[in-house]
Amino acid sequence: GIATPLIAHWPAGIAEPGQWRRSPGHVIDLTPTVLEAAGHPTPNTFASAEAPPTPGISLTPTFAGASAADRPPLWWLHEGNRAVRYGDWKLVAVRGEPWELFNLGEDRTETNNLAASAPEKAAELKAIWQANAKQFADDLGH
Repeated sequence: GIATPLIAHWPAGIAEPGQWRRSPGHVIDLTPTVLEAAGHPTPNTFASAEAPPTPGISLTPTFAGASAADRPPLWWLHEGNRAVRYGDWKLVAVRGEPWELFNLGEDRTETNNLAASAPEKAAELKAIWQANAKQFADDLGH
């Protein structure tokens, strides 16, 4: 889920253990985080072929006490359901349904759909989602 907590234990790398961090993170951030913590660069080849860029960002700066990471938008497509999150804004649609827009900074439980009252923001996020989906399809050769 979009509001699932991550509990991490790393005494050497987490400043102020026991403190909450409110930075968004995603499962795609785990590989870059572990690689950075282990001191390994992200591999750019696999089986002698060029590897696609690893999605996600390292969370180690957040663990070290930095403010929210400046991250690219999070987007996904699963069984026709789609969404994009950028900052506090989330645009989401169930397969075959219209887009809904939420401000997670003010409405964490996604109860107030702002798509009709903020159509410019919805259009902005939809364009971000479409660009990411197109790039993903292009990367797959579709």
